[in-house]
Amino acid sequence: MSNIDWSSSIFWYRADLFIIGVTFFTNLMFFTNMQFVVHPLGITYHYGGQYDSALLLYDSAINLIRDNSDAKKVLSSLYNNSAMSLSRKGHNEDAALRYLKAIEIQETLEAFDLLASTYNNLGIVYSDLKQYDLALKWYKKSSRYAVKSNSEIYLADAYNNIALAFEKQQKFHTFLNIDGSNSFIYFLTIHIYNYSYKHFKNIH
Repeated sequence: MSNIDWSSSIFWYRADLFIIGVTFFTNLMFFTNMQFVVHPLGITYHYGGQYDSALLLYDSAINLIRDNSDAKKVLSSLYNNSAMSLSRKGHNEDAALRYLKAIEIQETLEAFDLLASTYNNLGIVYSDLKQYDLALKWYKKSSRYAVKSNSEIYLADAYNNIALAFEKQQKFHTFLNIDGSNSFIYFLTIHIYNYSYKHFKNIH
């Protein structure tokens, strides 16, 4: 991503956003169009390291559509994406709250693929907080929804993160340092990594 001209991308997304802002007053396509501009612009800010700008954009959009029953899926994505920016800023508790708001909406929509992704993101937040038991809880939920949505990439990601959480929790260093009480968890970790690898191979 280092070769991407983020500033140029932001300029054109801003231009589209201005046009959509004008269109808002003349037609009812605003909520449909907004998701194709706000999300890419927010993501462009996010990956360009401009987290405050991303959050300002997401929060403005959330306030606009919060009470619109036809925009629930878009709203859940805005909560999810804003949580990602909050997490990058180190505001993990606030990020967790945003992910939970996204999950609440996604559960009403039975959006299993989105739930698999958002639960995985929530697990990452708690892993960063070193609360590995909670991280494992959310990763396991992610894996269940990945199965429901037949998403191999989300299932592989969930299993990979479960393995990482076990590894961090048990503080494995080398195979020779593993004592008998940790052997089962270690081999379970290896098994999950292998399972994840097989799923990634199927995808590619």
